Amino acid sequence: MLDYFFNPYPDETFYSVLCRYYESIGVEDQAYARRQLMGDRANTAIDTIFPNASIYNVLRNTPAGIFDIRNIILNHTPFLYFMRIYSYEKKMEALASLESGTGYPIGCEVSNTKSNYAPRYCPLCVREDTEIFGEPYYHVEQQIPFSSACIRHRCKLKQINRPLSGIHKLKFYPLGKMDLDLNADYNVSDTEYLINKTIWEYWKAPLSIGQTPGHNNLYQSLINGKYLELKGSIVGVERTALFADLCDFFGREFIEEYFGHNLLKSSVERLKNWTHIRPERYILLQIMTGMSTKEVFSPEPVRDILKDRLIELSKTDRFWTRKEVAAEMKVPPYSVDCLCRKYNIPVFWYQRNPSVREDQKRKSVVRRLTFSEDQFRRVSEVALAKGYRQETRFIQDVVDHYVTSELSMRPISHK
Repeated sequence: MLDYFFNPYPDETFYSVLCRYYESIGVEDQAYARRQLMGDRANTAIDTIFPNASIYNVLRNTPAGIFDIRNIILNHTPFLYFMRIYSYEKKMEALASLESGTGYPIGCEVSNTKSNYAPRYCPLCVREDTEIFGEPYYHVEQQIPFSSACIRHRCKLKQINRPLSGIHKLKFYPLGKMDLDLNADYNVSDTEYLINKTIWEYWKAPLSIGQTPGHNNLYQSLINGKYLELKGSIVGVERTALFADLCDFFGREFIEEYFGHNLLKSSVERLKNWTHIRPERYILLQIMTGMSTKEVFSPEPVRDILKDRLIELSKTDRFWTRKEVAAEMKVPPYSVDCLCRKYNIPVFWYQRNPSVREDQKRKSVVRRLTFSEDQFRRVSEVALAKGYRQETRFIQDVVDHYVTSELSMRPISHK
């Protein structure tokens, strides 16, 4: 049983607390310090980005009721950032595993961390924390590999000098004992700042916030924007244009680090279905589309503009042709039929009845209509706009549409 242990400072990593304990006992033997903290489990890694069994191994040696292991995991590790896209059930499953000391295999989300990664710090946070608490410490959000700047001071993060071999995971590196560069670098662009602010939001959002079964507001916003791709009734994202815009917005080298050399169809499908669970891609797409974190994870779906526009057009009292509807929707003519089937909306543009066309072939009644030149010019303009090659066919269809509509609204008389 430990004689004492430290309460974490605000947003301090659990690893930082362990480093402060090591520094406080005044013994250089790090293995001894680990045995003091974890007993017979002293070979458990302590310097890990995602929480592991070390939290349980340490807290089991403290008096019961003093430390809340769930509070430590949620508020003093990047657990919530890495688990943000997971379902609530998976988050609870991971929490239960960590609370029982068995760990949780999060996999590629952390394994992609660069080999030269080391704990980071903000020079101004170091100064500020030293003034307030008497010592500096590692902040959780600054250890997330995707982060690069302190959003509190809007300056670049720096990392400690330490060996890059795997043995460092068993080592204590108290921030206050490291040789630090405390010169602040304020060269942080608006985009970089926004990335780091969104990282912080993904970490700080409540446990319940995450993927939204049944809809994906980020994906729908891409479709609502300029990335709509229609193939029959399949509504998707135009990947080539989206990838090009991502490269223009963030820089090609940066985007290729997180998306690869192009945007694969499988990657887009995984993003759509919430089965791609690394937060970085969602963050970058979110920033480029101008969405907030609240909007991305909202339980309320964003509007499906295609569906809403189609319904809106269907409710107008006018003579539509398929070509006109397609022009209003800004989609190919063949797609409007597919969209009506997809959204279960009855066809509302004029469709000539095949039986009527056959009747006209068998027997026709010739009637003569007289137009002024101005009237016929207007008829010709409207017919052409609606996709007709012949004015007479247009006039026939308008009359048929009107008569059919009138007859359908009359009550049926029973004699």
